[in-house]
Amino acid sequence: SDNTGEVLDALQEKYPNLRVAHLATNQGKATAMNMAAMICNHDFIVGIDGDAVLDPNTVHWLMTHFVKDTDSRVGAVTGNPRVRNRSSLLGKLQVGEFSSIIGLIQKKEEILLKLIDVKDKKWDALSNNHATLHFKSILWQIDRLSAIYEDVRTLLLEFNEIGETLRKLKEGKKLEQSEKDEILSIIELADYSAFERRFRKEEELKKSLESYIKYFPEKSLILDLGCGRGEFLEILEQNGRFGIGVDIDDGMVKIAKRKGLKVFKDDLLAFLEKKEDNSLDGIFSSQVIEHLNYGEIKKLINLSYKKLKKGGILILETINPLSWFSFSQIFLLDPTHKTAVHPELLRFLFEKNGFSNVEIILSMLPDIKLKETEDSTINYNIDLLNQYLFSETNFAIKGKK
Repeated sequence: SDNTGEVLDALQEKYPNLRVAHLATNQGKATAMNMAAMICNHDFIVGIDGDAVLDPNTVHWLMTHFVKDTDSRVGAVTGNPRVRNRSSLLGKLQVGEFSSIIGLIQKKEEILLKLIDVKDKKWDALSNNHATLHFKSILWQIDRLSAIYEDVRTLLLEFNEIGETLRKLKEGKKLEQSEKDEILSIIELADYSAFERRFRKEEELKKSLESYIKYFPEKSLILDLGCGRGEFLEILEQNGRFGIGVDIDDGMVKIAKRKGLKVFKDDLLAFLEKKEDNSLDGIFSSQVIEHLNYGEIKKLINLSYKKLKKGGILILETINPLSWFSFSQIFLLDPTHKTAVHPELLRFLFEKNGFSNVEIILSMLPDIKLKETEDSTINYNIDLLNQYLFSETNFAIKGKK
């Protein structure tokens, strides 16, 4: 109702460290604070009303409770502000009423704390668990918003490419069947692209793929089968290797090409079959073979051996079915998964096709495990359960021609 926003915008020009965020509609203080917290990247946030003036020592007094207090459960500190810009009698009465309410709330908290044994272990466990769950819930919401943004951005790019077809629809003109198929294809591919962004986040995926770079020599040419958005191709380029990719998903190929990567849209087995024998230094595939049937997996390994140069490396990464966590929470999550492959079966197929120095590479332990106790016998059983329930979520087979 006043010009606070304009004043802050002007101050933002003067002070580079000041960041102003405007909400389209007034949704209350709670929403405003939540939105502000989402765009902050600091450990501690001080929130005040626009009509309050902070004492120069306020931040010091507030932070004392986090830095010096021994109770690690302190999550927030409230103050009793003195509003100084209310000059009328009514304004002063409102300030007095407000300060009294704050004082009563603080007094109530003091009495409650005296009634509660804050050292009770069960309370501590419940409190810490609640905080952890709440924090994870916030992170999940941020990830969800990020995924929604990427979904909209991708759809806008796709719709821009079929602008002429959309204009025909707007004008009520009849579409050819090929044009209808194109629109349906974009929507279907956008659905799976959205699924991938939600459950296979690009930055996390890149981090997990970096460990495979060391197996491919510098300046070598590597083919990425089922390259998706091109994360591994980017890593190859950044580390002095040359990469080409192939993927059947038109949406993924477009994303990769927008990054300037050399990617082809094709069936990966058909593409591999067309490559010259003994022409590649390496072949890599991450989280792809679970989408193939057993016959296609055998053909992929056989073709790879033919297309690699002598000394060339083949690495196939997939979900580890020996971990119940990864099988139930990852493999079963994706409706396009067809085949869960045992690590030893994949090793056998490599060796049968002539690969040597075949090894199994395990990666990505889940952040959950059964906790050990003081009893060694029970711990032995816990270790066995952890091995079968919460072992590494992924494994890869590496072989040399």
